[in-house]
Amino acid sequence: MNTFNFYHIITELQQAHSIVEIEQIATRTLKRQLNLESVKIQLMPSMSDGLSFVENTELQSYVFTDKLQILFLKDKKFSLKEKKYLDKVGKKIIICCDKLIQLERSEHLKHQWDSTFNSISTPICLTDESFNITKSNTLFSNSINMSGPELVGKNVFKTFFGTKNISFKAGKEDNHFSALVQKGVKTFDVQCQLITHKNTSTLFRPKKYLIVFRDITENSKLEKKIFESAKLAELGTIGSSIAHELNNPLAGILAFVQLIKNDLPDDSLFAEDINEMEQAGLKCKSIVENLLGFSRKTATNEINSINLISVLKSCKEQAQKVIGDNDIKIQLSSTHDDVKVTGNKNLLTQALQNIVNNAISHYLNNIQSSRQQLVIKIDFRESTDRSKGIITISDNREVSDKYNPFNNLNNLELTVAYKILKDHSFNIDFSSQPKMGVEAKLSFQRLDLLDERQVFDTKI
Repeated sequence: MNTFNFYHIITELQQAHSIVEIEQIATRTLKRQLNLESVKIQLMPSMSDGLSFVENTELQSYVFTDKLQILFLKDKKFSLKEKKYLDKVGKKIIICCDKLIQLERSEHLKHQWDSTFNSISTPICLTDESFNITKSNTLFSNSINMSGPELVGKNVFKTFFGTKNISFKAGKEDNHFSALVQKGVKTFDVQCQLITHKNTSTLFRPKKYLIVFRDITENSKLEKKIFESAKLAELGTIGSSIAHELNNPLAGILAFVQLIKNDLPDDSLFAEDINEMEQAGLKCKSIVENLLGFSRKTATNEINSINLISVLKSCKEQAQKVIGDNDIKIQLSSTHDDVKVTGNKNLLTQALQNIVNNAISHYLNNIQSSRQQLVIKIDFRESTDRSKGIITISDNREVSDKYNPFNNLNNLELTVAYKILKDHSFNIDFSSQPKMGVEAKLSFQRLDLLDERQVFDTKI
C-alpha cells in the first residue's frame, strides 16, 4: 500500500478501454496488494441494491459511493489503513470510469453528427480560411468520385469545378457570400457561410467555412417555363386584341373582293389580280385566326391526323424561299416516311418554321462577324423504346456562353412556336454551346403506335 503500489494501479487503470477492463485491472492489482477477492462497479448505484448484493455473500465488503458505486470484497475485515487506501483508489476509478463514459458519449454524438452530415441531400463540405477541405459529406465525395480522406487538404472549388476563380457576390471579409457557377450543363448555386465568429482571433480558433453546392438546373428550367407562360399570357391578350380589331375590316375587304370577282367575266383582264387579292386576304384571315388561337382553344374541326414528315418537308421548302442567295444550307433527315400526329397542320408548320427562321435571322444579323456557312439540320427519329418521336432542329451559328433565345425581345417567333408546340403536347428543350451552335429538341408521345386503351390512358 505504498506510493509505488498506488501509482502502479493508477497507471494500469488509465490504460483501460472499458468498465469491465477497469474491474479486471483493479481486482488483479488489489488482490496482489490487499488480498481482495474481487472489485465490482455499478454504474447506476442504489444503496439497497448494493447492500442486498453484499448480504448474499459471506465475503466482507467495503462500499465506496460517489458518482457510481464500487464494492471491494475480501474474506477478512478491512483495516482503517486499507479503507483509506481504497478511498484513494476508488476516486481514481471514478475518474477513469467518467473519462470512458464521456468518451463513449462523444463517440455516439460524433456518429450522430456524421450520419446527419452525410444524409444531407446536397453536396456540402467544411473548409479552412483558404477553402481547403477539412470534411465533406458523402454526396460531395460521390459527385467527384473521390473518398473523404482523399479530399482533405484539397481546394474545394478546384476539386468541384476545376478552377479556383469563382466570382462571388460579396467579399471574403463578409460572413456569407454566394455565386452561380456552371459545371457542364448544370448550374450550381454556391453558398459560403463563415461558421466561426469573424471577430474571433484566428490564433485561438481558425476560420472555418461551410460550403453548400445546390444544383439549380431544374429550378432554372422551371423558372424559364414560368417566365415563358407569363409572356404567352401577355401575348394572348395583345394578340386577341389586335385580331379582333383587324377581323371586321378584313371581313369587309374579303366580301367586296369576292363580290367584284363574281361580277367579272371569266376572260376579264383583272381576273388574275382579283384572285391574288382574294388569296392575300384569305392568308391575312388565317394569320388573324392564329392570333385568336392564343386566347381560345383550337376548334375541334381544325384538329386532324396529319403526317409530321410532310410538315417537316413543308417547313424546309418555305425556309429555302427565305434563304435566297445567302450561304445557308438546310438538311432534312428522317428514319420514317409517315409519322401520324394529331393537330393543326398550319399551326405546326408555323411553329417549326419559326424555329428555323430564328436561326436564319440570327445568322443574317451577324453575317459580318460569321466565319462559316450556316448549316441547319432538321432530323426526326424515334426514342429507344419507340414510345416517343423526337424532332431535332440544330444549327452551327456562333453564340456566347450566356445565350438564351428567349431573352431577346425580338424573338416573338420563338414565343409563338413555344405556345403552339405546348398546345400540341410537345416537350421543348433549347440548349446551346459556344462555337457549337443551338439545338431545339422537340419530343412527343407516339400515339399512332399505341393501342386504343393506351391512347385513352395517355390522354387521361
